[in-house]
Amino acid sequence: MEFDQKLDLALAELQASRIWKSSYYPPFVRVLHALGMKVRLPHYNRFWTNVILSGSLFGICWGLAMHLTGGVALIQAFLPPVAPVTLLLILSLPTGLLFGIAMATYYKATGSWNGLRSWEELGER
Repeated sequence: MEFDQKLDLALAELQASRIWKSSYYPPFVRVLHALGMKVRLPHYNRFWTNVILSGSLFGICWGLAMHLTGGVALIQAFLPPVAPVTLLLILSLPTGLLFGIAMATYYKATGSWNGLRSWEELGER
């Protein structure tokens, strides 16, 4: 079965569930689809794929926000001297990882609570 057909089936299944559209079709997935990338919806991804996608996007955005708002300089006042870029990486990596694990857990839990099929099972019924 083609990706677009599976995507349509997944969207129909998610619309019939109690999951909000902003949750099952988040903006970053819409952007990737608009760019022509064939990315599964988060509820149909594997756990670690969601950890990597959600965590890396959040970690990058959080790190940029910390840099642009001066948050790194504020944190440096309480720590031993460390290069700002190093500190930014030290703070962004675990933050992104924790966020990614939290989001992947959410997607896995809501998928099972709502009885969603796996990506491979779509179109078999």
